[in-house]
Amino acid sequence: MENQGLTEEEYFQYATDKENSEYFRTAAFNPSYWAELAKKASMKWMCLTPRHHDGFCLFDSPHPNSITSVQTLGRDLLAEYVEAVRASGLKVGFYYSPFNWRDPGFFDVTGENIKANKFGYQQDPSNKESARVMREENYVSVRKLQTYYGRIDYIFGDGGWLAQEGSDADGAFFTNPGSILIVETNGRYQSDCEGRKP
Repeated sequence: MENQGLTEEEYFQYATDKENSEYFRTAAFNPSYWAELAKKASMKWMCLTPRHHDGFCLFDSPHPNSITSVQTLGRDLLAEYVEAVRASGLKVGFYYSPFNWRDPGFFDVTGENIKANKFGYQQDPSNKESARVMREENYVSVRKLQTYYGRIDYIFGDGGWLAQEGSDADGAFFTNPGSILIVETNGRYQSDCEGRKP
């Protein structure tokens, strides 16, 4: 997605299970086999990426901005992985990317300073709202990962930086560590970070 600067529509058309090699195919998705192989290799734990920077979730994220394998494939691939890993006696690990390229706010959290990007995102005050939604989606998704799948032994954060620049420390201001509360109202999830300065 990022390498070619694909739009969300262009990219996610490939997220369905079709026979064409360009599509995301799950025919070989066999976490039980992987877990048994890992166990035979004397591994103690496994790790899967529930969501990378393209924003595609292998789990059923409840945030309305999320695009998930449940929507495109009718399967919670992460649940299948967790079940298989636990059944084999291994510890469960996740490698999770908090922010994603498909939101213009990733490249402009204030709505006043757009960074270079391959998607053609332009300077726009609404980018600040896009950033807020992206942050909210992150917190809602992480909450789901930590509460729905039972005990998770390892969670690795992959890239808290913004606009493909700097380090996690450089992007830390944006996440308001320890100050986000996710609430559900009539099936809609939102955070209490609305109106806060990013």
